[in-house]
Amino acid sequence: MESTTDNILALWLAQLDERIGWLEQAAPDMTGAQLAQTLAELDNRMKALGVVIHDVKNFLANHVEADGGTEAAYDTPTGTVLAERHVHVRRTGIDREALVADFMKAAKNTPLIDTETGEIIGGAEALLAHVQTAFRLEPRWAEIKKAGLDADEYCRSEVALSVKARIVGGA
Repeated sequence: MESTTDNILALWLAQLDERIGWLEQAAPDMTGAQLAQTLAELDNRMKALGVVIHDVKNFLANHVEADGGTEAAYDTPTGTVLAERHVHVRRTGIDREALVADFMKAAKNTPLIDTETGEIIGGAEALLAHVQTAFRLEPRWAEIKKAGLDADEYCRSEVALSVKARIVGGA
């Protein structure tokens, strides 16, 4: 038996799908002002929706834990939904200097073994391999350019237009 909440949710989702479809069809014919207003309004709602999604995920994670631990199957009006609970650790306020210094000390005396040749690799080569394994080494394109290298020789570049729109005054 469907609850009032199920009925309201189904109606809301159907209306949302209908409006998304309408917007996809209407957007090519909209004026710049209409597109700017639409984008600003959608961005505002996306932020609010992000908060709601975060809350719903937390509530569901609590239900999953209460209903069996790490995953649970729920029968819904649209079918069975498998919900899997994951724990994510978010680390902030990282003391990068201390972490790198301590890691370098620990890794300095840890040789590597080349899996293809069985050769023991030590020194700077091993240290670099350890660092590359433990840390993300994203290119810093400005520094690469300062070194006289052309970034486009090492990657594919894609240029994409972007625009932000926000409401700055009332009508």
